[in-house]
Amino acid sequence: AAAAAAAAAEEEEEAARRLPLYLALCNRSPSMLAALLAGFDGASAAAQATVQELLPGLLLHLPMEAVTEVLLAQLRGEPDASPPLSAASPLPLLALHVLADRATAEGGTVPAALTAGVLGLVSRLGPHGGAYAVPLLPFLDESQSVAVLPALLRLDKGDLTEALAALAHAEPPPLAPRALLLQLHLLKPEDGERGVPLKALIDAVQACINEREVFTRAELTAALEEVVQLDPLPLLTMRTIIQTMVNWPDAATAVMGLLRTLLEREVWATKLWGGYVRCCTMAMPLSRELFYAMPPAQLEAALASHPDVKQKLVAHARAERGAVPTAALGVLGL
Repeated sequence: AAAAAAAAAEEEEEAARRLPLYLALCNRSPSMLAALLAGFDGASAAAQATVQELLPGLLLHLPMEAVTEVLLAQLRGEPDASPPLSAASPLPLLALHVLADRATAEGGTVPAALTAGVLGLVSRLGPHGGAYAVPLLPFLDESQSVAVLPALLRLDKGDLTEALAALAHAEPPPLAPRALLLQLHLLKPEDGERGVPLKALIDAVQACINEREVFTRAELTAALEEVVQLDPLPLLTMRTIIQTMVNWPDAATAVMGLLRTLLEREVWATKLWGGYVRCCTMAMPLSRELFYAMPPAQLEAALASHPDVKQKLVAHARAERGAVPTAALGVLGL
């Protein structure tokens, strides 16, 4: 048994030693990459390590179109005699990152067949399929970026943040910051094929807000001006408005305009009402006029939950009674 184990170990070491020669031959005949990719998952740890170490250097010199053809064929399981690469295999992601970095360094782009092919396979590659699109994000067009968002939102939080950063910092970005925020709000949590986990949607919007150099006050408020006009109103509308106010205190005037629009749209009849009242409470005293403009029943219910706000409104109404609507004065007991 010991002799057999030693022989197996020696065989693995010999295979690892021969790999550099095989990779050199791939440089002359890129189609030989297919056998290398097909055999990767079953190779020894030493052989896999050698491939991962040497493959990037090889891919820097091979024609991108040839690598694209081999990589996509392997991901699809073509030809039938060759098993597809495992979704857990690090090799396809490594190859995609190398090709993307090469295209960026050369000031060019990756082959259109590569982006189209990978995006077409994302759903087949399981819950982490979106990871395959991440290296290619800077090279997508607007429609491709929108289409891949649901898959990106199924990634782990760290990978999702990396993906959104890649989109936001691309030059030029395939989606303008305000357009990206709008598209995130248009996604419906856990609803049909485009549904995504609510927690992931929250994480995605927050990751955008945290990128202050890209998602500036102007970009956030411009996106929200479109969001508050949507019908139905997106579930995350109030959360994003509140986070904008927290992260950009000097956006208060713009936020009041958004809240006024929502009130005109009878936001009290939606699931967003609790968040709306909370936002108005946080924005006091700027939001006094919004409280006064609420229908009496809604104003009374809001103040019942926030007696401190009621006290402030009563004090203001007593001092400037003529500026307060009669209905609001009645609710305030004046």
